[in-house]
Amino acid sequence: MQRERAKWTPKEREVLRQLFEGKKWDILAFRTLITPFYLRRDISSRWYGKWIIPRIRVRPKPKICDPQDYEFERDLTRAFHQSTLFKRGRDGLVMLNDIKFRADEVRKMAWSTIFQSIKRGSKQAEIEKAITEQYPKVRETGRLQALKKDLCDIVGKGERYIICSSSIFLMTLALYVCSPPKPAYS
Repeated sequence: MQRERAKWTPKEREVLRQLFEGKKWDILAFRTLITPFYLRRDISSRWYGKWIIPRIRVRPKPKICDPQDYEFERDLTRAFHQSTLFKRGRDGLVMLNDIKFRADEVRKMAWSTIFQSIKRGSKQAEIEKAITEQYPKVRETGRLQALKKDLCDIVGKGERYIICSSSIFLMTLALYVCSPPKPAYS
């Protein structure tokens, strides 16, 4: 009989019956019911020997690439340490948000020196304009060279890719680097 191999135990089936036959929905009873079922489903979960989450949806392993741009990054790190002052707030404590903000700026400069010319709070159109105008003139960092190489390899194999970033500048830069140049209109 199928009951032995059912997903729900007799007690869980009774709770389900009460939830759906009752006039009032009890969200807490429902959450209590599904939590054990929901929590045990992960990438390696199986049901009757088959994957619950198909293998094509498995999270890809990130590829770590060495940009081999040691001198440039060493100079950036040195500039960061020299420019970061430990400002103190009214309470006398160090303002860590300022240090974090500066570290984020240096991280963006490690991708491209174009970031130095972009003002804080710039709009998307201004960032795109700065990248379009300056990219052909600036030296490509090792990170950008590695990104372009990886994208060419991925596209050459016919695979799909996703570029994710929490920064509008880095996202726009990645899009510009991996997109074919726009034709000049006359």
